[in-house]
Amino acid sequence: MNVINFILGIIANLLIFFTPAYADSTSHGSLETPEVIIHLQEQGYTSIEEIVLNHDCYEAIVITAENKITKLFIDAETNEIYDSKPIAKNSIKFHPAKLTMLEAVKKVEEAGYHHIYHIELIDGKYEVKALYKNEVSTELNVDGNTGVLKKKWWFN
Repeated sequence: MNVINFILGIIANLLIFFTPAYADSTSHGSLETPEVIIHLQEQGYTSIEEIVLNHDCYEAIVITAENKITKLFIDAETNEIYDSKPIAKNSIKFHPAKLTMLEAVKKVEEAGYHHIYHIELIDGKYEVKALYKNEVSTELNVDGNTGVLKKKWWFN
């Protein structure tokens, strides 16, 4: 009996180990990243550096109309900006790109990826974390000037 329990325990652990895991941050409300970007643009935040989904909250680093770098906290269900914190200018370097964040998101979605839960503009390219058709989390790069999409790596 102990041998059977031991073997069943090993099988259970192997199933857990080899079952695809999704980033905890991918569980969210009804809003998708493009909707959040559009809402931020409508609110006057035209320069968006980063958007990250953490459970039921999107966190975005933006430049305000007053040219101040700010971290916003956005409800993933309602799209309501419920908090903001100023960020020191020297702690963030903005890297302009010809492609807007929304255009980069559309390229990623057109390639078959969905549930984008992290997008950040670094050194002229958008680093994106999203799910692919088989629900595996994947990291991609989108060239901020040409729009060329490259799969960086995937993880279970």
